[in-house]
Amino acid sequence: MLAKVSIVDDHKLVLDGLRHLIESDPSWTVVGTHASARACLAAPADTIGDIVIVDYNMPEMNGVELSAQLAQRHPAAKVVLISAHMDDDEVGRALGASIAGIVFKDDATETLFDCLRAVADGGTFATPNGIAAARDRLQERERLAATVKAVLTPREIEIARLAADGMSNKEIGQELGIAPGTVKIHVHSVYTKLGLASRVELANLVRVALRA
Repeated sequence: MLAKVSIVDDHKLVLDGLRHLIESDPSWTVVGTHASARACLAAPADTIGDIVIVDYNMPEMNGVELSAQLAQRHPAAKVVLISAHMDDDEVGRALGASIAGIVFKDDATETLFDCLRAVADGGTFATPNGIAAARDRLQERERLAATVKAVLTPREIEIARLAADGMSNKEIGQELGIAPGTVKIHVHSVYTKLGLASRVELANLVRVALRA
């Protein structure tokens, strides 16, 4: 029995290329191609198929957002994201959403078929190209954030964020309604607790551990 696939991409060359690629394998049949997320959501159910291959970077609605909509309208359909690049936060959101597979555009052609087979068999798939590293970095960020929040007081965290934004002690004092000398004491405490020596090091740490 042929597995039914649909494709969503706002670039016609990519859309046509993926269709020809997938139909070169007799195990698959493409039941629909959609030039936008909205076109996909408005399309008849029989053009959605068992697996929906979705470009992550699309105008109006990205692949993760479309996946959430498809989960409501076509709960049996499984979404595979394809993307040229995703940063760590984007990978984290995709892994936390109802995404069955992630494939990068610079992966080998066979990787896409490996993904489709895994998803068709009821599993999930993420290429090791960047995914595992991104997951490790996200976990390390969470660990570091937990450590920082455990050793700093809420006021010290507030001042650390402002200092990392480039504000002087005087500006931080004006922002928070406290004396510059008090700010200096807090900044010194932050440096001591975290083993830092400069505001550059503080800014780098805040960017990683205290982004929210």
